[in-house]
Amino acid sequence: MRKKRKKKYNVERSLIVPIVEKLLYVLGYLSLFKWIALLAKRWKHDELIPFWFAEIYILGFFLPLLIIYTRTPVGGMFWFFGLVIALYRLFDIAQGLASIIVFEPKIRRDEQGGYILARDTTRWLLMTLINLCEIVLYFSFLYLNWGDMFAPEIMTRVEAIYQSASVFIAGSGEAPLTDLARIIVLANLGYFILFLVIIAPMVFSLIRAKERTYEKLGNTKFD
Repeated sequence: MRKKRKKKYNVERSLIVPIVEKLLYVLGYLSLFKWIALLAKRWKHDELIPFWFAEIYILGFFLPLLIIYTRTPVGGMFWFFGLVIALYRLFDIAQGLASIIVFEPKIRRDEQGGYILARDTTRWLLMTLINLCEIVLYFSFLYLNWGDMFAPEIMTRVEAIYQSASVFIAGSGEAPLTDLARIIVLANLGYFILFLVIIAPMVFSLIRAKERTYEKLGNTKFD
């Protein structure tokens, strides 16, 4: 009798993963960081981007936009410029976070499987905190620019920051009155979910706590 061949099923095959990977790959070329990083890698001849490079890139957007938000009149030329850059950075952050969770575990693997690289835990946590502040600030631009689309109306910079932080952290804030306002709130909540899914597990895995009655640092003993 002829033995029946068992069908082999590839459990790793997916339809949606290649589509998401291609989409993120294409969107990556819309990021200024992608192009500058490619030049930096060729210059340094190293796969890993220097710490200072990423820090200058992030702070180079965050600090000027913070000045524009606090010092320039709403609706002016500089305000409009800041609004456009804030929208770009929101896209940049979302694309970067999504790329980390999709590509990093495939590129970096050990005996336990894929992992996400954090070369310096303290620096990584600080940069994550700066990214959180970025998201709150950039959405504040949107809330203040379209403040009349909320009830009660968002009229001051502090109210806009409060709205952005409230939606991002607690999922609540002033009620949106238009579809555009609802889209802004939904996008704000989307960033919260993105951080909750990607960043929170990494933070908990990087921070370790130990119970001790004392700790020795060098020659010093702390009770």
